[in-house]
Amino acid sequence: WWLWLCSDTAAPAGGFGSAANTAAPAGGFGSAATTAAPAGGFGSAANTAAPAGGFGSAANTAAPAAALSSEAAVSVRKPAADELKGKTLSSILAEVDKNFAKDYRDFQKLSQHMLLRDRQIIDRGNEILAYISHLDAAITTAEASKQTLTELKSKQGAIAEMMQRVEDAVQPVYAKAQPNFTKLDEQREATYAAVINLFDEVEAFRLRLSQSVGQHNRSLRHLRECDDLERMAGLVDCQLSALGQCSLKAEELESELDLLLGRAPTM
Repeated sequence: WWLWLCSDTAAPAGGFGSAANTAAPAGGFGSAATTAAPAGGFGSAANTAAPAGGFGSAANTAAPAAALSSEAAVSVRKPAADELKGKTLSSILAEVDKNFAKDYRDFQKLSQHMLLRDRQIIDRGNEILAYISHLDAAITTAEASKQTLTELKSKQGAIAEMMQRVEDAVQPVYAKAQPNFTKLDEQREATYAAVINLFDEVEAFRLRLSQSVGQHNRSLRHLRECDDLERMAGLVDCQLSALGQCSLKAEELESELDLLLGRAPTM
């Protein structure tokens, strides 16, 4: 009976607790086949991967501006095959030679223009240097003339002082001899005084005439820059103005001479 008990407690094949029953049936719940994701099913690699060209693909995640710029570059830059299509080597070399000849001519014109400008700049520089040299010489001459004028003024002052001393020494002698003067001596004295005054006036007139001549010469230099008609009209005006001034001065001198000689003034 012991053997029978052991045989009765053993789990029958396929019964409850047997290895066949405890093992998961093929394709049943918990089996490897059921836990693995079916091909194309939920969670499969095919479904988790983004489809080519779909949402999230490399083609769609790239920036649109880059695509547009690449398309524009493709549309602008033609392939070398398209540019050289239908052209021979001789035509290509002829076009290159034509462009090079045009650039060479433009460069030659520009170089000639620059050379002309350089020569003009050099000439203007030489003229400026010459003007500076003349200006330095004029400044040196002016300084020498100023120094000479200062010396002349000092000498003139010394001569004036000497003449004043002579006059002071002669004045008492003249006062003593004046009562013995005759009418002829008095006329001679008046004539001397008139001559001295006339000399001063003539000297003043000479200075004014020199200024008028200088102004006249400046006017002539100005007239040389005008046209012929303006030059002739200005020359006539200058001559008439100079003649008018000379006529007025001559009339004044004639009146003064009449007064000195005791004649009636001429009308």
